Amino acid sequence: METSVSLVAEIPDSLHKELQEFLDTQTDWDFDQLLTAAISLFLWQNSQKVQRINLTQTGNSKFKLCANRQGFS
Repeated sequence: METSVSLVAEIPDSLHKELQEFLDTQTDWDFDQLLTAAISLFLWQNSQKVQRINLTQTGNSKFKLCANRQGFS
């Protein structure tokens, strides 16, 4: 069973507006799904490119799986 962790972050107002506009047009998405997908995709892409991030294949697969579940490939 996966647990959830709450995050608090300050983001630029312009980014918040863009996120909100996206969510207004994509009714099957919510803010939590969007952030989970974005962070997962970022970690998956960067774990493939940056050698100093020492992720196991299992960790890399989890990021990819989460990104794919959210509609990214």
